Amino acid sequence: MRVPGDFLNQFIFMLPVQLCVYNNDLKSAAYLSVSFSVVSACAIPLKPISTILLVRVAMANFNQEKNRISLLYYCLVSLVLTLIYRCFTWVFNEFYFKNEDFLYILNALTPLVFFYSVYVLSRSYVDALFSGPMLTYVNLIALFFGYIVFWFLFPDPWVIALVSYGFATIIVIFLVSVKKHA
Repeated sequence: MRVPGDFLNQFIFMLPVQLCVYNNDLKSAAYLSVSFSVVSACAIPLKPISTILLVRVAMANFNQEKNRISLLYYCLVSLVLTLIYRCFTWVFNEFYFKNEDFLYILNALTPLVFFYSVYVLSRSYVDALFSGPMLTYVNLIALFFGYIVFWFLFPDPWVIALVSYGFATIIVIFLVSVKKHA
């Protein structure tokens, strides 16, 4: 059930790059593409934890209080990861482009590291607690909200991705915190 949601999840990262290419802004497309790769790479240590959590959550009976405590821990871990990312943005800039525009995009995507990390960690709860492709629906709503509604307010593609992931993360946290257990 996770595969369609993961495709849509990566589409949230891909679409801003495609919008830049469509507008013939290849330089920004390159900066965005590498920046999204760096953000995605920040969550690599969390993905195995998410897979282990899926099995653990599916086998256990959790109550809402334990879910809220887990979400608090996930936010704390994501905050630490975001601070580490923020401290090393200048290293990424020196390694890739050595350009102020790229550094600006890296710094602007700092909240995306937090949202993406919380999303990666908490999606196991959604997979285990809900039957059906709930993450696919969450990502569809986030895509619609971020790319259709916010395109008119913020024409910068990275802002739209940030809003989409923020919205998807809020929906996932809401679903986990309100789900009643057997």
